[in-house]
Amino acid sequence: MNEQQSRRVQKLMKVNMKSEHPPELIIKFVNDSIMLDSRINGMSDKEVIDVLIAKEEHEAKSVGVMFHILTCGENQELFSRMIRYINGGGVDYWHTILCNMNMALFELWTFIHWTCKEQLMRLIREGVRQNVKQIENVVMSAFRTTISSSDFVTKTRILNYLSSIIREHDMWFKSQKSCSALVSTILTSVSHAIVSSPAPLTKDDVFRENMTNFVHFVIKTRKPDCATLGRDFLLILIKLGKLPQIEDIWKDLAQNPSSYGVSGIADYMSKPNMLQQLRLSVELMRRIEFMVHHGGKNLQIYFSWLTNKFLRSNDGVGVRAECVRFLMSMQLDPAKLPAIVFENRVQLLHLLIATCQPGPDQQWLKLCLFLDWFGCDERTPMNFNNIDVPLNVIRHSLFLQAPPPHQSSLIQGSHCSHFANSLLEFVCKSVDVILPIIAPQIRKNVNNAMRGCRDRMQHNFSQILDNHKIDRRVTDLLRSVFPDLVRNSSSVLTTAPAKQKKRIVEEKSTVPPPQETDEAVRVLPSTEKNLEKKNEKARIRKEKEQDENENDLNTSMKLLKGELKEKMEVFRNQWKESDENADKCEALENILNTILNSDENLDDTQQELAAQCLLGIMGSVVVDEKSLLPENEKDFSDSFTHPIYYFLRILCYPPDDDDSASEIMTNLMSAMREKDSTLTYVFLYFIKGTGTRLKDCIECYREVARVSDRGVDEMLASDLQMCAINDSRLFAYLLPFVFSHFEEDVMQSPELLQTLCSNLDAVQLRSFVSDVIRCSHMVESGACQSIGNAASDRVQRAYDDKHTYHIKVINSSARRIGYGIKTTNMKRLGVDPLRGVLDPKEAVSPSSGPTLRMEPPSSSVASGSSETVWCAEREPSNRVQSITRHRDPDKLPKQ
Repeated sequence: MNEQQSRRVQKLMKVNMKSEHPPELIIKFVNDSIMLDSRINGMSDKEVIDVLIAKEEHEAKSVGVMFHILTCGENQELFSRMIRYINGGGVDYWHTILCNMNMALFELWTFIHWTCKEQLMRLIREGVRQNVKQIENVVMSAFRTTISSSDFVTKTRILNYLSSIIREHDMWFKSQKSCSALVSTILTSVSHAIVSSPAPLTKDDVFRENMTNFVHFVIKTRKPDCATLGRDFLLILIKLGKLPQIEDIWKDLAQNPSSYGVSGIADYMSKPNMLQQLRLSVELMRRIEFMVHHGGKNLQIYFSWLTNKFLRSNDGVGVRAECVRFLMSMQLDPAKLPAIVFENRVQLLHLLIATCQPGPDQQWLKLCLFLDWFGCDERTPMNFNNIDVPLNVIRHSLFLQAPPPHQSSLIQGSHCSHFANSLLEFVCKSVDVILPIIAPQIRKNVNNAMRGCRDRMQHNFSQILDNHKIDRRVTDLLRSVFPDLVRNSSSVLTTAPAKQKKRIVEEKSTVPPPQETDEAVRVLPSTEKNLEKKNEKARIRKEKEQDENENDLNTSMKLLKGELKEKMEVFRNQWKESDENADKCEALENILNTILNSDENLDDTQQELAAQCLLGIMGSVVVDEKSLLPENEKDFSDSFTHPIYYFLRILCYPPDDDDSASEIMTNLMSAMREKDSTLTYVFLYFIKGTGTRLKDCIECYREVARVSDRGVDEMLASDLQMCAINDSRLFAYLLPFVFSHFEEDVMQSPELLQTLCSNLDAVQLRSFVSDVIRCSHMVESGACQSIGNAASDRVQRAYDDKHTYHIKVINSSARRIGYGIKTTNMKRLGVDPLRGVLDPKEAVSPSSGPTLRMEPPSSSVASGSSETVWCAEREPSNRVQSITRHRDPDKLPKQ
């Protein structure tokens, strides 16, 4: 490259000619400009025009003209001369120049100097002033370049320049017969700039205000063209938030929808965007398409480059949002493309959303992902294109395995199942709040979308929604939004289950809803009014239940006899007059003393009536939407103050340990449980929380089950299932306690295990299983000390008659391990050999495994006259075969 070429390259872009090579298109512009200068040097304007319009090297000469326009920033006379040449060439030559302008915008925009960009804007202004045919396409391309610009300052200057062109030539803009593409690009690019621009610090900083007024002008001027955007037009209005100009648009759209070419907001939501390919700049669109078709194993590397290049500017979130919407609209033919292409799209969508900063920005990207679900009207078949992509993103997140934590890793633990749960939770909670005025229609549309996913994904559909990694609360939300598509969890209740509480989402939308007009309210009632109606119905239902309970209490009180009836009336009045739990507990103590120490022998009927009266007066300790478990699970100081717990304390510790009092309290408890089945899981919570005299309390629970004609396992299954429905935190808290203190009942009851599997969510299940995994890891690493300690603990009870204890050591690892059995008292227990080796995957069967056979010692041993020594015989397989007892240590078998 000679010196003349180097100087001209430097006029277009900044490049180090010694170490860098300019792009091929820059070199073409330079060479064509040199060729043009050699042809027209010394000619008159007429002769130059004749040369330019000649067919010989027509394209090269037009590129040379374009070079001089871009580089004549300080030479206004040269710019004017070039315009004269173009005008002299006529309409056809202007068309050639427009093609070159688009080429500069698409291919050179990221390379050329700011002065060259200004000259291109001047040429656009001149084309608009002369009303050149198809100049609107160049204006649209200029707006597209700002969508992915990483230099926010340059972006604001370009937008100011382009908006001033349109405002100055508003008659040209209004006179365009059809410019839907231009309107779409303007609204998309300018709305991103408004949202991402910082708040003005001075009076002179009017960029946001000017751009907002410009958007208002474009929408008001070209209302019918906005319909081409479909639901993305509503997305733009939602994005701009609660601005006066935008509120005016909402109001106009609600009052005069026909002027926008639609019948209402619901009609807008059901229309797809017909110009999705114009969402991004050409450069960014090419990068996205390359990553989808050729990403493969290197997709994360490409995404890191994409992030550094396009997504770190002020409007990085806006660019991410446009990329999400573009990927959602890509038409990929499964008959022509391999499956990896579709998986690349899903993975790229996951990266775009999951790697964004959690909070409002990530919520906005989730809305862009699920927007097509909210407008999936079955009357428009196009709405079902790519409808399964969001659910595939959820599938990808559920089955994604997070790599080990690393600072530079793109995928973190929070991007896996936790992120999938957040996506499902978002779509469920957004149904009623995204646009409350059309909430019923949106709910119907998302169900249409989910049905489309079911028909398209078939067996994969159930693998997603029934996945064990989905939290229980999310499953409840899915069941409320998609009642026909998400199956109910199986119930193991043997009694009538409590009514499952309806969770009403009362979250306010982060997006301002449109101002609702009277006409719109008549057509589509708002969600707030629906919530008010539901709350009113709940209040009426609650009052009705209270009246029924009061009537039942009055009936039971009338059937009581003698002193018990009088004392119960006194207790009822004291309960109503007392506000403190201490006073209520004192009143309860008096009535219980009356029942337990009554001179009259209370028959079963009177005891049952007394129990019903007590429960009717005290009520239930279980409160809707509130957990019995305190926030701090280590502090129970204020947890057991309700009189119900005082009743349970008397049940477990009757006065003077009187058997008759214990029997009466058990009968009362059984009768109360028949009326309120939550009482026994409250009893379990009381036993676990107080932690005193556990053996006596657990035995009392077993006695209540016996009196109620239920097996212990049956009542445990019923209580845990009821607890899981009413209080999931308490369910997770009680489960380890039940499995450890009711071990025999649990392991023999399939219903209890079914309750465990059907009600624990992913987090609770991991917490529950962690102890089992930890113990397994200790065995695999050869750390068998815990087993030895357990053996020693059981040997301390060796003097119980007819007890045989079994110990097994299993090597489930992939390597050989050594094991050892440690004893705490060698005089009472001797094991030989103390250690051994197990091969990989070697398991000790129960019949040949290490067995401690404890025989009751003789009387002389029990009296301490001699010692009993235990030893183990060793077989060549390095297994502990059996343990035998010898009176004399000298008679131990020799190895």
